[in-house]
Amino acid sequence: MSLAGDEQGSEAPLACRVYGLLSDRTFYSGSDLARACGVSRSAVWKAIAALRSLGVTVDAVPNRGYRLPSATAPLQLERILSQLAPGLADRLREGRTHWSVDSTNAQLLQRPGPPPGQFDFMTAEYQSAGRGRRARRWFAPPGGAICLSISWSFTALPADIGALGLAVGVCVRRALPHPVRGHVALKWPNDLVVGHDKLGGILIELRAEAGGPAMVVVGIGLNASRRSGGRGAPGRCGGRG
Repeated sequence: MSLAGDEQGSEAPLACRVYGLLSDRTFYSGSDLARACGVSRSAVWKAIAALRSLGVTVDAVPNRGYRLPSATAPLQLERILSQLAPGLADRLREGRTHWSVDSTNAQLLQRPGPPPGQFDFMTAEYQSAGRGRRARRWFAPPGGAICLSISWSFTALPADIGALGLAVGVCVRRALPHPVRGHVALKWPNDLVVGHDKLGGILIELRAEAGGPAMVVVGIGLNASRRSGGRGAPGRCGGRG
């Protein structure tokens, strides 16, 4: 198992580090943020502007500072790995977390596939080119959704590969917290819905050779707030992209 890239440390983009500090939803002054990040207050102001440009709501109150009115804990590779069941962790070749990528699906499709029996995963707080079915754009601000892609290799493409999207949808629904799960339905072919609202979706992409090995990348997108999908047409994470 490889503990590959995690962009939450000191080398992460400044906007990512500021977001991480503000994720507890308490107020921080510009000076406090600048001191914690080792930058100027002007740099902090630019980082706040960058977060807002990505769709993050940042409150600014005179004499109190900045805060996020709602936020989720930033993605951290070690925390994710700690939640994997032992048997599943043994099959992981490489896991990566990113602050921003074009598309987690696209990133994994560009990489060599894992050996059969192993898998890679990639998550991102924000995608600049997330997409769904029929090339629709999928937008989610940092903290607004789970953007996850998983790659898996087959020695030969299974005959029933067309059912993979439905199978993944069932697995995602089962993994949801119990109070939420009871309200979620699967809408063919690969949407997860609550009533008329879209909770998330799945985008599966295939790279295969005729009669040879095949790699499948499964993109899973789950909205974590009503802000998700706020720009462009609602889409699925698909690679989140």
